[in-house]
Amino acid sequence: MRLKNIIFTKRYRVWTHRIFQLRGGFKRMQIVMGNGTLLGNNGNIAGNFFQRLKGLAFRNDFAPGEFLLIKPCKIIHTFGLRFSIDVVFISSQKKVVALIGSLRPNRISPLVPEAASVLELPGGTITKTGLKKGDLICII
Repeated sequence: MRLKNIIFTKRYRVWTHRIFQLRGGFKRMQIVMGNGTLLGNNGNIAGNFFQRLKGLAFRNDFAPGEFLLIKPCKIIHTFGLRFSIDVVFISSQKKVVALIGSLRPNRISPLVPEAASVLELPGGTITKTGLKKGDLICII
């Protein structure tokens, strides 16, 4: 009986690992403005339903240089967040179509129909970098 439990546990671990691989996991990358200004150098893409739903919720901090790129996405929420974030809505041509500076916790952003993805940055990043509507975003 005990041997069967061990075999089941090993199969379950392999199975869950394979599902995580199929879902893609988080992908690391950098985000740069068209003029060469670095927006973030330590970030992730949330590409499946569960990653998009969780987003940055239940994290204690969001350090400068970190970001989360959510795709596809046209609207976000900040339920479960403990800090303010800057939100950048990006079109399919990688141009900024809308900006929200310092979106507080427990809020919902407006719907941006032109957006193909959303970039979440630490609060104050938009002001520091001078990011504005129409700027080009390069994903490295």
